[in-house]
Amino acid sequence: MARDPEYPPYRDGEPVPTVLDALLGRAPARTPAVRQDRPVGTFEKNVVNYLVLEQLLTDVTGADFPALARETVLDPLGMTGSGYEAGFPHGSGRPIAHGHDTFGTPIDGFGLIHPATAAGGLWTTAADLARVQLEIRRAYLGEPALITRELAGQMLTATPGSLYGLSMVVDRSEKELDFGAVGEFTGYWAMTMCRVTGGDGFVLLANGDGGRGVAAFITELSGTQRFGAE
Repeated sequence: MARDPEYPPYRDGEPVPTVLDALLGRAPARTPAVRQDRPVGTFEKNVVNYLVLEQLLTDVTGADFPALARETVLDPLGMTGSGYEAGFPHGSGRPIAHGHDTFGTPIDGFGLIHPATAAGGLWTTAADLARVQLEIRRAYLGEPALITRELAGQMLTATPGSLYGLSMVVDRSEKELDFGAVGEFTGYWAMTMCRVTGGDGFVLLANGDGGRGVAAFITELSGTQRFGAE
């Protein structure tokens, strides 16, 4: 378990640290080196742990994370409108929603840049995120899917004392199991939710920091209040 310092985003045009730079606290990173501060196996959702996992994947496979994600997830699921590449907004050939701050002021360019690509570097569409949700549901129900039923079970089983399974927010009631994810970055807000039994759900993508309020309203209407709390 690694400590989660406040990771500042970087502006387009200025030097951006690699994942290894950020982990080691070396220039151009503006944060200290990562140090373990909790026992292995302790659960906490934070950006630092995604940095560690991203670097681990690169070390093991020899591929950078955007290419690895495209090969193993995006292309197999037909997520043609998605990418982790830093230049995706410029080369995708698709219209890109520009982010806005809390006051509704547009953010310059395509927003700020974060060295933790795995944690917050995905450019995507509502339809593509829906594909991910449905694929997880299929795997959990034992239907043919990109991941195993065992892995889907880990994703949809909350860690004791938290709302999180393996990368998913989980809300289990007597009648239904809801799962999804919440994501935010300067100028953007995203949320997904899917119900395992019924198969219905939603994807919310907001190009403004005010998206949190919209998400809270929708989750209240859908009866998934715990998601709104996130």
